[in-house]
Amino acid sequence: MKRLTTYLLIVTAVLLSCTSCRKLGTFTLDYSTDIVIPSQTGISVPFTVYSPDVETNSTSKFESEGTSTKYVNTIQLSQLKLSIINPSSANFDFIDEIQIFISAPGQNETLIAEKLNIPETQLTSFLCDVKDVNLKDFISQDYYELRVRTVTDQVFSQEITIRADQLYTVEANIL
Repeated sequence: MKRLTTYLLIVTAVLLSCTSCRKLGTFTLDYSTDIVIPSQTGISVPFTVYSPDVETNSTSKFESEGTSTKYVNTIQLSQLKLSIINPSSANFDFIDEIQIFISAPGQNETLIAEKLNIPETQLTSFLCDVKDVNLKDFISQDYYELRVRTVTDQVFSQEITIRADQLYTVEANIL
């Protein structure tokens, strides 16, 4: 009888501890924003442009994945693709390097991706090298902003619109 009681206590303890355990899940979030680079007259001069605020809708996106903000462990940028969308005849030959930073209310700006020594091969899109940083505190906000720092190596005379397609990998406990 004592063994049975001990066994039942152990089983009960294990079952109670497992109710607080949550299954770990991974899913992706994707966002896009357009960034306008004004026409320039100089070369090898760094300049900065900002994206409009990117609305995250993170609360509803987390809920649709069966979790909530408080159960998100990490959010990491897994891919950032830059593509020229206007004018259609433009390419990235005018840019030598580009760095993308993220900022959100109450958070310090963080470098999330870059591409150095961009080849002059008439690319109209390319993938940036992403940084290994946890962006939970940024993407969990209502919105974030991207700051783009570029260095040009050619003069270009017209405004260029670039689309930044971002893919974030979320690891969270599923409810």
